[in-house]
Amino acid sequence: MEPDLVCLTAVLTAGSGKWMKAAEDHSLVPSLHGVTLLFTRIGGESLAVAQNTYAVSWFKGKELNLVFGLQLSMARIGSTVNMNLMGWLYSEIEASLGSTGHTTLGVTLMLGEVIKLTDVKDFSLALWLIFIICVCYYVAVFPFIGLGNVVYVISAPMSPVFGLLVDKTGRNIIWVLCAVAATLVSHMMLAFTMWNPWIAMCLLGVSYSLLACALWPMVAFVVPEHQLGTAYGFMQSIQNLGLAIIAIIAGMILDSRGYLFLEVFFIACVSCGNLNYSARQREEIKLAHTE
Repeated sequence: MEPDLVCLTAVLTAGSGKWMKAAEDHSLVPSLHGVTLLFTRIGGESLAVAQNTYAVSWFKGKELNLVFGLQLSMARIGSTVNMNLMGWLYSEIEASLGSTGHTTLGVTLMLGEVIKLTDVKDFSLALWLIFIICVCYYVAVFPFIGLGNVVYVISAPMSPVFGLLVDKTGRNIIWVLCAVAATLVSHMMLAFTMWNPWIAMCLLGVSYSLLACALWPMVAFVVPEHQLGTAYGFMQSIQNLGLAIIAIIAGMILDSRGYLFLEVFFIACVSCGNLNYSARQREEIKLAHTE
């Protein structure tokens, strides 16, 4: 295993240990917010950056889209199992320990590439457009993840299938635009129709799977290999910054205007992500893909 991945895994393990310590000493509970930021968020996001960078290094020019689809599939299976298992596990541990609260929570939770910030000045316009699409798209999808886990449930089996499809056709840009358009349709169904919302949620899960398989590998087509770590790091950072800001804005819209205006806001976000590349930028990505 690569040393970078070992170190990042150790960070996540240390975070779990801190949770366990706080479970024993309730005075440490306020520090858990910092622990969540330092270990689980920073460690987890850094692990994702390293994972994406290694995937491109190992599989570029081969089945790269399929590999990203498999990565996403495994991640979504883990997330879905975690969301559905942790409540039951907490209840079982609570019953066996005879106590509630932080002790039970702590026990439950217990159960690379060089990045140079100076590389940012060399990022092409095509890469920044990929960043913008990533932010505008994900902010309109992640708020719906908790709705019965349907997005993740669909994403787990469909991501490898779509990854293989994108590999066979090689038209990443077209697939991204199709995914964005399908997501736009799903939000319009939620906002302006009386159809069963599960139809829109299933469409959202399918489009999410397609976009993730087609969008993330595109970074490798527009940046040199020695800048992959920096590019994926910025993409991950900008995505999380956008999610944090949009979550606050979405909450304010929901409290003041209601769900209809919130859906219109999400539609606007997805529409901003539906950016068209110029002919020159399309050619740049196609040429890089064939090299």
